[in-house]
Amino acid sequence: MKQWHPVPAEYAAALVKRTWSKDNQAPEAVAYLWTWSVMRNSVTVSIRDLARYAGWSNWKARQMLQRVRTEYNDWEAEPHRSVQQPYSDRTPAEHQPYTKPQQKQGLIRVNQTPTVQEPDTNRTPTERSRVIPNTNTNTTTSTKHTKPLGSDGVNVAKVWDEIQTKRKAVVPGAKQMTLTKPRRKVLKARLVEHCEQDVLSVVDWWLNSTHKRAVYLRQEGHGIDTLLRPSNFPQYLDFSKEAKSPTRRKPKPDPKAPPKRPQLPTLADYSSEEIRKAQTELIALRDGMKPATWKNAILTYLHQERQKQTVAKSE
Repeated sequence: MKQWHPVPAEYAAALVKRTWSKDNQAPEAVAYLWTWSVMRNSVTVSIRDLARYAGWSNWKARQMLQRVRTEYNDWEAEPHRSVQQPYSDRTPAEHQPYTKPQQKQGLIRVNQTPTVQEPDTNRTPTERSRVIPNTNTNTTTSTKHTKPLGSDGVNVAKVWDEIQTKRKAVVPGAKQMTLTKPRRKVLKARLVEHCEQDVLSVVDWWLNSTHKRAVYLRQEGHGIDTLLRPSNFPQYLDFSKEAKSPTRRKPKPDPKAPPKRPQLPTLADYSSEEIRKAQTELIALRDGMKPATWKNAILTYLHQERQKQTVAKSE
């Protein structure tokens, strides 16, 4: 049977925020967790998406994606259990009747209903069941209601409200955008892959930046759906970070550095009449010259003639 090491969702979300490249490729565990986390949010992952994120080749990304899809589908097909229950693949000895201990302190059951079998603390926890130690001796439960967080520790509704506020501040009178189910899934996926600050930074860039891509998105009417698309978001995030980075100041000229030599004019700086006159004067010297040498000879002649004209005017 395949062995598993469970990872809390918030740890997986923090781990996959790091970016990878071909020179610094993601480990297989990170790529597996990233793909699983995105698929868990009902977002389709393509070979290209995985290869771009992990810095892998398409071939390697295809192999990993096939494995994750197979194991994810197998996992979805199994019954989900919040407490320990008998498995069909256990040995007959494990199915012996269980007698509840007289007193067992320090243990609580999570989401247990009256019909669920009591967890056996003497057995080794399986890959799908665990007993959580009760470290809180106070049995009083809080009745304070707050906005629920998702299983990945992200508050999609809160971030969506902030996006609405930023949009209305820039576009007064704009219609209220609806947080549809597809939008919720895509927004949640971006929050899991990155963070709340990154999402809001991209929104600010989209609404306020003078970057040509941001201007194009606004002029063509591309909205939040285009912004949060998996194939577009990483590039827009890079643009937003570049906009926030301080501009480099031009270095001051070194007073001890030797002065730069003035560049000679090119043929484009002279009229066709002047060029024809120079070619006529130097035609006798053209035989045996290479094209580049002939061009330099004409430029030198034109430059000398213009200097003579400047000296004559000054006198």
